[in-house]
Amino acid sequence: MNVSLTEAIGQLNLRPGQAYRTTVDGHEVEVRMLDAASKEKTPEEPSPFADGVMVDLWLDIPDPPYVKIVVSTPGPADPFDPPVIPTDEEGAA
Repeated sequence: MNVSLTEAIGQLNLRPGQAYRTTVDGHEVEVRMLDAASKEKTPEEPSPFADGVMVDLWLDIPDPPYVKIVVSTPGPADPFDPPVIPTDEEGAA
């Protein structure tokens, strides 16, 4: 049965002010019926932060007590250590 969402909500037969709740895929879903008059009468709530003052925080971080500059210069690489191959007497596998 393939029913569109609009048709499925219409089959709930909700009256203004009523709500329908159900769980879908582990999530709570709520459908509420609003009437046009109540939607127009309720003004949008103002933000609680509308009259707040935004503070621009500025920090003066002091320099570290001392500064050491390290300069690297490329040069020849150190030779690799020769591999250690055990002899038969030392228990080579």
